[in-house]
Amino acid sequence: MSKQTSSPNDRLTLSDRGRWQIPVPWDQAGLLHRRLARLGYSSTLRLDLFVREAHLELAPEVAPEVALLALIGASAPSTPAAAKQVVPS
Repeated sequence: MSKQTSSPNDRLTLSDRGRWQIPVPWDQAGLLHRRLARLGYSSTLRLDLFVREAHLELAPEVAPEVALLALIGASAPSTPAAAKQVVPS
């Protein structure tokens, strides 16, 4: 289960585990998961077989905005390190 957030992009949701999720088309889920992996962004593909919904659950160190840019093919940072979220100390 996930809940909507006040993110500027309505496509992003926050899972019960506190990780960002991006809904993706069912028939392109595997392709988009591999695209993120090739770019160095770690994610888990979550499939709901009953309702045919697919989500990419991002690893905690992946900035959701950068992952969205990578998925739509826009110019994302060339190195995964540039896309890491800054965690305040």
